[in-house]
Amino acid sequence: MVGLVFGALLAGQDLGSLLPWVNFVVHYLMPVVMVADWLFQPPRSKLTIKHLWYWLLYPVAYLVYSLIRGSFVNWYAYWFIDPMRAGGWGGVAVFAVAISVGFLVVSLAMLALGNKLERQVSY
Repeated sequence: MVGLVFGALLAGQDLGSLLPWVNFVVHYLMPVVMVADWLFQPPRSKLTIKHLWYWLLYPVAYLVYSLIRGSFVNWYAYWFIDPMRAGGWGGVAVFAVAISVGFLVVSLAMLALGNKLERQVSY
């Protein structure tokens, strides 16, 4: 999701003091590496829909933290969670819901592939 959100909403934006090589590694290289790793070495046991809710805990907690902190310090890490730049709180909600739906769709696909594919290396 990092790569998809970056590509859709942040590519071409001023990233401030973020070093170009760090940007490349975090937003381009690692998303590809992580998907490749998942496809090459899928989970050993079958995953269920229940696992998706655990996967959502961190992004939801990060969003809540970012919104609360941002309201106190008047700084948001991303323009689409900044009410002044995203069209108000309604805009923030639309972006949050859209990213969450995207997360669920991608997670369902990765879960299905993880359950279908065989591990290439056994331990």
